[in-house]
Amino acid sequence: MSMHLLMRALAVATLVGAIATTVAAQSPPAPAPTPSDPNTKVYAYQKTAPATGKSSASSASFSQMARDPDVAPHGSQKWWEEKNRWGQGEGGGN
Repeated sequence: MSMHLLMRALAVATLVGAIATTVAAQSPPAPAPTPSDPNTKVYAYQKTAPATGKSSASSASFSQMARDPDVAPHGSQKWWEEKNRWGQGEGGGN
């Protein structure tokens, strides 16, 4: 009989917990606390960059950057010839 009583108590406790959780979830949130210390300040976001104009480093695209004249553009015929010459192409260096 004590097992039956224990199961019933467990079921009631689970039901009470579920109801309490539901009520707490539906209640409105508490208002945000106001600082009681007048020396406490909340700083807002402030822009530090100039409003107009872009920096030259961020506005230059990859294709506009200075290239080494001795290096072939990626994917070009010369690039493939150099890649195959050094054994990094087809065949895997066998």
